[in-house]
Order: sequence, then C-alpha cells, then structure tokens
Amino acid sequence: MSTPPAGPATAALAAPSATRACPACAAAAPVALTASDTNHATTPERFAYHRCPDCGLWFVDPVPADLGRYYPRTYHDIPADAAGLAAAAAIDRYKIDLVLRHVQRGRLLEIGPSYGMFLHLARSAGFTAEGIEMDAGCCSFLSGLGFTVHHATDVPGALAPLPRFDVVALWHVFEHLPSPWTTLAALAAHVAPGGVLVLAQPNPLALQFRLFGRRWTHLDAPRHLQLVPAALLARRLAELGFVQVELTATDPGSLGWNRFGWVHSLRNLARARPLRFLLHVFARGVELLAMPLERRGLRGTAYTAVFRKAPAP
Repeated sequence: MSTPPAGPATAALAAPSATRACPACAAAAPVALTASDTNHATTPERFAYHRCPDCGLWFVDPVPADLGRYYPRTYHDIPADAAGLAAAAAIDRYKIDLVLRHVQRGRLLEIGPSYGMFLHLARSAGFTAEGIEMDAGCCSFLSGLGFTVHHATDVPGALAPLPRFDVVALWHVFEHLPSPWTTLAALAAHVAPGGVLVLAQPNPLALQFRLFGRRWTHLDAPRHLQLVPAALLARRLAELGFVQVELTATDPGSLGWNRFGWVHSLRNLARARPLRFLLHVFARGVELLAMPLERRGLRGTAYTAVFRKAPAP
C-alpha cells in the first residue's frame, strides 16, 4: 500500500446527519458510522463513513486534504538490500501464482508496489515489471535494484504516457485512492486486449465488519477511503469491457487477512496492555470457530478479483 501526498490542511468532518452523493452511483448516502484511527493512532479525529443504500459502497466524505499525515514513517518496512527483498517476497508467492493462472508473460504494472515484493516475484517469473508508487523512499529502493518505478501521486497522470500492459495489479491499494473511479477507468484503458486487471481489497460484506463495525481493523480509518463490494466492482469493469474470470475470498492472502482481522480487531477493544494480550490469545480461538463461516460465500475480510479485457476483434 502506498502513501498519498501531504497537503496543507485537513478537510472538515461531515456532520453525523449529513448525506453525500455516492461517488459510484450518485444515490444519497447517509453516514453509517464514524471512526478514528485505531490502528496507528495518528490523530484523535473521527471520520465519517457513508454507505450507499443502492450499490453498497462505503466511502469517506469529506476526504482529508492531507492524507499523507496519516501514514507514519514506519508504514513501509523497507529491507536493507536485494537479499532482504527476496526473503520478504516469499510470503507473497501466491500472488504471482494467481497471475500465472491467467497470463504467463508480457508487460506487468503494479500500482502501489511499496518496496517491491510482488514486483520482485513478477520479474523473477519473466515479466517485464514496473510500478507506480507514491512513497519516495520505496521508489529510491526499487530504482536502486533496477526496477522501472514511477514516483507519482496522480495515478491517471502517471499512466498517461505509458503503454498498455498484459497485467495490471493492485494489491490492497484501490481502497486508498482518493479518486478511485477515475483511476479505474484509466487503468482499464491501459490493459492490453486479452490482458487482466487484478484487484485485492477489503470486503464490506465481511462477517468481521458486521461484528466490529468502527473498530474493525480493516476499516483502517482514514487510510481506507472506500470499501467496494465485489459486485459493484464487477459491474463497473463490465461497463469498461472486462469479464470477471476469478473471484475468491479464500486465497492465502485473504485467509491471512482473516486471521489479522480477528487478532487486531479484538485488541482494538481494549487499551490496557495485559487485557490486549488476553484478547490476542482469545482471538486465535475465535478465528478457528469462525473459519467455516468466513470461508462460505463472500464473508471473508478481503477478496481478490481478476478481470480479463475483451480481446481485440
């Protein structure tokens, strides 16, 4: 996940009774909850999350003008060297395996590669891999390892001069984008005919979200600016000429986010360190009990979707 740019000021928060036009379908969307930064404690502010009654989108409005201040310096744990990157990348092996089920070679672009675990795997698999990243430190590290990486805060603008790609991937990045639908259209235009667009993101239909609400760790206020239902994403991409070819909430990454969600959401219920430790232990048992429910339907904390662009006529 990438760090948005810093700005001059924080936008005023919405009144609890305010409604906003849904950015996906324009329906009137009331405030469903307000949440603070329980994950990183960067601010005591509360942020208004609206839920669209028509399309199911959850979104922050107003979006803070200075998103960069909510990303601590420790957000990207950049390794020391190429060996450190290769070791760290092993945990993400499932991502390149998923891509290889649909595309075996060609040009690959990752939006928000952080310090490059997936880019490393993609290059090792034979792809010509590059990225668009907002964090200057990550860009410097990747450039030093020979990756083509574009340092940019405006994804559509950075895409404009680039060619089309056989694979475009966003691993838990889309929810951070302040202009997601404009960016999605720009990304779709840069996928080659027959190529794929891969998106993994938090699931607003998650069992955990229903249980924890504003204390759900994957809400991650205010960094997660929207939670997009899988059905809404599929509809928008169908309008852009894509067909969904895979949707899963049980890939290794999504299952890992389930575990993370139980542990950290329960820890968020307490401040005292001893109680937080006990809740951490308790969470592992809850995870095992909830596992059958989270693996049925689309109830997991996250989903991964793959869309193929129609081939050229």
